[in-house]
Amino acid sequence: MAVIPYFGAYARFSAPTKEQGMLLLGADCLVGCELNVVFEQNGGTEVAWLENAYGGRCGRLDAAGAGQVLLCRAKEWDLHVLLASVYGTAEEAAGIGYWGEVVLLAYPHTNASAFDPFVSGVAKLLADGVRPQVDLRQSSLEQIIETGGKWLPSGRVATLAVKDSALVKDHQNLNDRMIEKARARHPGCMAAGWAFIALLVLGVLWLLRGLLGL
Repeated sequence: MAVIPYFGAYARFSAPTKEQGMLLLGADCLVGCELNVVFEQNGGTEVAWLENAYGGRCGRLDAAGAGQVLLCRAKEWDLHVLLASVYGTAEEAAGIGYWGEVVLLAYPHTNASAFDPFVSGVAKLLADGVRPQVDLRQSSLEQIIETGGKWLPSGRVATLAVKDSALVKDHQNLNDRMIEKARARHPGCMAAGWAFIALLVLGVLWLLRGLLGL
């Protein structure tokens, strides 16, 4: 079989403002959800900003991730960016800061019929708290094509362990899933979902204070 073009990797991002950090913690940035990449010029340098499905800016890709996005776009490949995790860290001058990881998946549009379902499968794994290996060999890519995207990687990527950082979001909890159902207009979920948003934010702040000694 001919070589199947594809790119898959984890990339880091940071949320340089308090507003972006709060957006990351909220229901509009769920683990496994798809983000958009928007480039802006800043002092002669192109900055890759991450935005959620509602146009909310929630982070900035690091240079390596931004470079990969530009390369995939130059090839005119379909690109998907999935939120994988969010971490909190105590910063001396700015209080609590946030950063995290996204999964970058890209491939030619001619292979979309198989790889689009694969992307959906990876998003579901992330939502369930699973960190799949996405840097794949050709034999794995062949299985994606042969199964129409039903094949998913069995390899796993370890959770990052970074000094002075606490993992605060790496899966969709019950409240997240209720909100997703509410958005899909499932009856009985909207009121309960929004009722827990404040509790979610308070719970994350309590966790950070306990783990980081704030």
